[in-house]
Amino acid sequence: MNIQDVLHDPSGLWVFDNDGTLYRNTKEIRLAVEANMIGFIAEHYGVSHVEAKNIRDQILEKHQTSYTLVAMKEEGVDPDVFLRETYLAASPEACGITRDDALRIVLESIAAEKVVLTNNPAPFAEMILEALGVADLFTRVYGMMDIGYFSKPHPDAFAVLYGAVKDGRSLVYVDDQLANVEAAHSIGVRTILVRDDELVTHAPRYYAHSLREGVVYPNGFEEKLCSQKQLSILEIFTLGHVCVAYKVRDPHGKVSVLKVGVKTSSVQEIQMNVVGYNAMRRIGLSKYIPEEYESVAGDNGAYYLMEYCGEDFYTAVQKSADPASMYRRLASELSDMYSSSVQTTHESRGEYVNRVIVGRIIDTYNNYIASIIGVDDIVVDLLDRLPARMLVDQGNVFTFSNWDLTPEDVYLKETGLKYSDPHAEIVGVPMIDLGCFAGVARDAHKLPGSIVGYDVLKGVALDLAPTLEMSREYAEKYFYLGRVLQSFLSTRHRLQKQPEIAEEIFHQGVEYLRRVL
Repeated sequence: MNIQDVLHDPSGLWVFDNDGTLYRNTKEIRLAVEANMIGFIAEHYGVSHVEAKNIRDQILEKHQTSYTLVAMKEEGVDPDVFLRETYLAASPEACGITRDDALRIVLESIAAEKVVLTNNPAPFAEMILEALGVADLFTRVYGMMDIGYFSKPHPDAFAVLYGAVKDGRSLVYVDDQLANVEAAHSIGVRTILVRDDELVTHAPRYYAHSLREGVVYPNGFEEKLCSQKQLSILEIFTLGHVCVAYKVRDPHGKVSVLKVGVKTSSVQEIQMNVVGYNAMRRIGLSKYIPEEYESVAGDNGAYYLMEYCGEDFYTAVQKSADPASMYRRLASELSDMYSSSVQTTHESRGEYVNRVIVGRIIDTYNNYIASIIGVDDIVVDLLDRLPARMLVDQGNVFTFSNWDLTPEDVYLKETGLKYSDPHAEIVGVPMIDLGCFAGVARDAHKLPGSIVGYDVLKGVALDLAPTLEMSREYAEKYFYLGRVLQSFLSTRHRLQKQPEIAEEIFHQGVEYLRRVL
């Protein structure tokens, strides 16, 4: 039975995440609930809102929980009162969450029973469903209290899935978070990963993978493209924030990778990659590029068909019996790539770094981080000082550089390193790349061998100092600047779903910012 069959199976069960899945504009209502919580704590303890934030951090640590409701319950507050005055006091309509008739049409097309599984309190999710105009289509909402205060993707949070699997029901799980989808997938559940698009538009598009049926793409650009090219989809690659990529096979058995963009942002990313590949060729780095078979950008979407390079570093290092050796090999390959691509420009390194890196750090803080966790005057002061500090470096020697170098975009083939996601501008300061990669591997993903790998990659950054005609002290500062950028970007992408982890990573970034200055 595939997912289309499950759509029409009245004995089946579809389990939906709520926030980010059934509605996308989660930031506004999260901020409203957050403000209500701080206000409640301030009034309860008779303190200022600033002090209330500190008290919340303290009681969360004291009671070893990520749920403020649980911590306040342990402090003697009636949980029903706290729920009413915080979660339920937020207005979905004021936060842009209103009736969604397109969503209702698609949900009505699913004959199976439908329930919601959320990390938030069930009454809060029910309030959202009412605002969307779909509450009557769900038989039950399982919230934090119902799942024992475990948070997805913790296995114990998926008890409802285990029960349905045990009962032999046809089951589909729908979520916008990869970790949650993978957790459900691991127990044999058919899954749908909702990505940047809404769950439903006029032409429903979603991505699904399962242990039994492979990958299914209803009514999508990808389905038509694969049909035209006679490509069979073998696997979906779900890491990343913009595009989707597929492992495909042609009628002759040749395996390749199809990177697809439909929304404006994803089409632009593919166009950027094509420009970046051409730029890499111009400076003599052709051997580091996956072989290109075909690339097209049109009104209905863009795609790039290229060489399959095997498992990316992120995946391969988790399976390796000797992960530390993978970092050493990666370091050697990167060192060779950087050393063979030395360039000089009329722009100084300080000017380049302020234009490309520092501006992005400041923008990320002002537009994404400060609006959620609050403005910190100390951080603002540090960021104000950063551009002048960078302008001290008037050197103009550069190498290949792609500042958001990550383990998901690097491949270690037997024949050498391949890099799959270049920007249009591919000349810069490599120490920043290395700082980003090392930080993602060790602190964001906590990959095997990443503690050793961090030191190895930092060593490469320092050893490149003579190549760029700078001191090792400056090389280290640029490595730390990469850590600041990586920490701020990682914070941004975790604020909605992992706020506590996001704040921890953010504070790491601030410490590296101090080291740069």
